[in-house]
Amino acid sequence: MIKKSKKFLGTRGYTSTREVFWCALVVTIILGVVLYKTNSFSWGSFNFFWKRLGFVMFGTGILISVMAAIMFMTIEEQEKNRRLKRENDNKEDI
Repeated sequence: MIKKSKKFLGTRGYTSTREVFWCALVVTIILGVVLYKTNSFSWGSFNFFWKRLGFVMFGTGILISVMAAIMFMTIEEQEKNRRLKRENDNKEDI
């Protein structure tokens, strides 16, 4: 599942779930905007479907990205607190 790749965003040479997630969200938001703005579909009422789908994709992408940013920030804070606690425990043992 984790694949060796070039160093990217400080992941020590591995693609992280976070990078894959953010890339997928960016693609979703861009595709949503493209679908919403495009009027080249000349399929009558089907054009309305594509506009609605684009709007929903864009809105969902923005909403998920805000929720994910909050989640990733809390995860990082928890990891930092665990690391500090472990360092303090190690200092007390010495």
